[in-house]
Amino acid sequence: MVGMCGVLGLVSLLIMGIFLFDKTKENLVQAIKYSGLMNLLLLTLMVVSEENEMLLMKWEWVKLGGYSLSISFRYDMYTCSFFVVALYVTWNILIFSFYYMSTDPRVDLFCKYLGLFLIAMLLLVSAEGFFQLLIGWEGVGIMSYLLISWWYARSDANTAALQAIFYNRIGDIGLVIMLVWS
Repeated sequence: MVGMCGVLGLVSLLIMGIFLFDKTKENLVQAIKYSGLMNLLLLTLMVVSEENEMLLMKWEWVKLGGYSLSISFRYDMYTCSFFVVALYVTWNILIFSFYYMSTDPRVDLFCKYLGLFLIAMLLLVSAEGFFQLLIGWEGVGIMSYLLISWWYARSDANTAALQAIFYNRIGDIGLVIMLVWS
């Protein structure tokens, strides 16, 4: 049961990734909404079946001597709960941004940035190892900078974006130390 839930959770991420490159922003909103509903259904199934967690798709990416970098996803009730909340919040932000940014000619790019931020955040939360955690962390950091500095003509936005980069670099140092240490 949990295996099916994990596969469907990753399918919802794949659907969002596909619609991220679609021409219309409304399709991305619908994909996020339906992915959130799918993960809500999966969370309900996991609660009813009382199963805890699963490891999904362990793929060995690079093998260097005795050390290997692998990509795998951990899907449990906490991950599924976070997926539901993150998808719901992002869906609401997109709906509001259509209203608030209706005159901005680059609203489609903003929606794509927000979608990439969401995918990086979900990758970060479902990471099994430190390497994948670092990839998700870097994605969240880069997309945070791009979203915070959206209105680059405002000096406050630029200052806040540089502050976010600074704090992310401090976190990078800690993650790299843990990656090397483990």
